[in-house]
Amino acid sequence: MKKILWSFLGAFLFLGMPFWAGAQEEDLKTEGDSTESESEFISFAHIGVYNPKILSQSEESLKIGFEIANEDNFVQPQVRYGIKLSQNTENGYITLDQAVYDESISLDPMEKKSMEVTYVLPKIFAGEYDVIVELSNDRGIIYNNSPAGTILISGSEKNNFIEVDAASCRLMVEGNSEKFNIDFGLDIDSNERVSLHCNLINTSEKEQSFLPAMETYRRSIYGESISKKDLSMEKMNPKESRVFKFDVPVASNPQSYAVKFFVKNDKKERISNDIYFQYVVRGESATVEMATFDKNYYQAGEIAKIKLLISPSADQFPGARNADADFKQDVFAKIIVKDSNGSICGEVDNLKVEQVKFLREGIEIKLNKNCQSPIVEILAKNEVGQILDGNLFGEQSSETPDSIGK
Repeated sequence: MKKILWSFLGAFLFLGMPFWAGAQEEDLKTEGDSTESESEFISFAHIGVYNPKILSQSEESLKIGFEIANEDNFVQPQVRYGIKLSQNTENGYITLDQAVYDESISLDPMEKKSMEVTYVLPKIFAGEYDVIVELSNDRGIIYNNSPAGTILISGSEKNNFIEVDAASCRLMVEGNSEKFNIDFGLDIDSNERVSLHCNLINTSEKEQSFLPAMETYRRSIYGESISKKDLSMEKMNPKESRVFKFDVPVASNPQSYAVKFFVKNDKKERISNDIYFQYVVRGESATVEMATFDKNYYQAGEIAKIKLLISPSADQFPGARNADADFKQDVFAKIIVKDSNGSICGEVDNLKVEQVKFLREGIEIKLNKNCQSPIVEILAKNEVGQILDGNLFGEQSSETPDSIGK
């Protein structure tokens, strides 16, 4: 049995858990493991944020500059970035707003890219806030984050602000009196009814009507958008503080989901801070979390070396309401390497996932043709061949060797 401490540059993922945890150790059985207990540190991604700074500020927006660096000898595809507006409160350091940008970039080994983004300032906030640059992928693996600076916001619409007290928020399942922390990653059956309970504070001197809204994403807010739903209109008296119950729209497919909750006015303009919570729909699933490969071009006959992370069913994590201690799931991978035109350069199928080996040693695939700007497609399947997840990694490379195509 090996004890593996997974490291993702400051954020640690407990394999199979649907949410981020602190540094934790996970026992993993793999073929060839000895019974001797040993501890091993496996570092997978080395993506850094450098020189984050606020370049300019107006009443409406910020311009933020930063550099993204791949400090590894492997190509790192599918890097996403976002800006978080955070504040240190009496309940701890919380994120009030987060902007996720659509662009997904690929970094060659040791490559660094300069970035500049515009972040639109929420009009409802007033005070001092920290601006954070965050790097992730679309499955929610956080590579890095770094402060860009502290700003003051005047807040032209601050008198209409409704505060969602994140510290008060809990999730409940119908028929169960227990209240669950929103950071827990509540596991549920797809037919269970779930509600969010939060204390809201109308900071205005006037009565306000508001429209609660929930946006659901696969795995994390960097992931695929599943639904955006407005709930029923509510009303609050001036300076009122009250606990509300909001029904959560539950996704149907087994997987982990991230939800952003906020409230809007009757013009559908946001008038609150965001809060974020996670839930898991039970059932067989798997997630192709990430992959890296050793070159951005290959010649016919060369060996492509690919390191990857595939996590098992999202509902099997410590503390889950319905975790099965005897649960055993075999996941198999199909890996296809294509060139930039979509032609297959090489593939392997029905590889039983051995996560320690996949991360430490990687998978080797002999390619049968020249392969420029490779795209790696990974499918995760169960033992009967049902596809549980798939993911694509790679994009056009900025570097083309003279020998390719000759």
